[in-house]
Order: sequence, then C-alpha cells, then structure tokens
Amino acid sequence: YAQWRANSNTEYTVEYYKQNSTGSTEYTKAESKKLYGTTGSTVTAETAGVKKVYTGFNYLKSDPAAGIKIAADGSSVLKLYYDKKAAIVISADSASKTYDGKELTDSGYTYTLGVLAAGDELSVTVSGSQTDAGTGDNTVTGCKVMHGTTDVTDIYDITKVDGVLTVNPVAIVISADSASKPYDG
Repeated sequence: YAQWRANSNTEYTVEYYKQNSTGSTEYTKAESKKLYGTTGSTVTAETAGVKKVYTGFNYLKSDPAAGIKIAADGSSVLKLYYDKKAAIVISADSASKTYDGKELTDSGYTYTLGVLAAGDELSVTVSGSQTDAGTGDNTVTGCKVMHGTTDVTDIYDITKVDGVLTVNPVAIVISADSASKPYDG
C-alpha cells in the first residue's frame, strides 16, 4: 500500500514589521524572508531562525498569535512586529572647583523627561572623582529601569553621556623684595 509523507522542504514566508515611531500604532514592512519547513507543521516566532534582533527595537508579537501551519502550496505567511525602543539620554553632571586638596565628586545626572512609561522608575549610578588640578570623567556607571519588581531596562534605548570634573589650579602670586648694591669689584 502507498504511504504519504509530508514534504519537509515546503516554503513559507516571514514578514518583519517595525514601528514607525515610539508610541505609534503604524508599522512598516522592513523585510520578508522565505523559509522552509515540513508541510502541516506549526511555525511560531519562537521557531529557530524565525525571530530577528533589530537594534533599537523590541519584539512585540506575531500575527497570527498562535503561529501558522505550513500550507503545501507555500502560501503561509507569519508576520512579526517590533516596537521601537523609547530613547533615554542620561547625562552625568559636570562640576568644577579651585584646588583645595579635597576630592571633587558629583553623583548628579539628568535624563530625557517624558519617556518613561507609567509606573517605570529609573535608577542611575554616577562615578568619578578628581583631587589634583586637571580634569576627569564623571561617568554613568549603571542604570536600571524597574516596573515594580520587574526589570524593564531592555525596552529602552539608553545612551549614557559622561560629565567632566575639573579642578582648577590655585592662583599663586610670588613677589620678591627688591634690593640694590653698588658694584664692588
């Protein structure tokens, strides 16, 4: 008797859509890719080789959500959507003073306001010091965005900008007494 065996090299398409701008509901097709699998098998975003990583974007969802069954005629299409990461710029403060023998530090920073989602909290660590006359970096050494107890840092595109710590030299005035002496030979 005859046995039917599913084709293991059936074509299907994955289309990749990127969000036009942060918060937008509009997406533009970035690319599409032809892949191959077994007729009748299910393909989801988690299937090896399907999901992509795009710099500045987070994977959001697939359409259909449950994935696709590979049709024998190669007509199956899985659409993957990527949200644009919200951009946050964190700038370490700069500071300066005149040399006094004591260390200059500044743990302050500023960041792009209005970007954090409701309930998200930003935690930043800034490190740097300068004691002697000269300059040194004041660096953003750590940052984390938490939503309650969940770390959501990955949904943001974070840029860190260093500040500068400057210790200016003390102005010293040197004056000498004047004197005179006749030439004696």
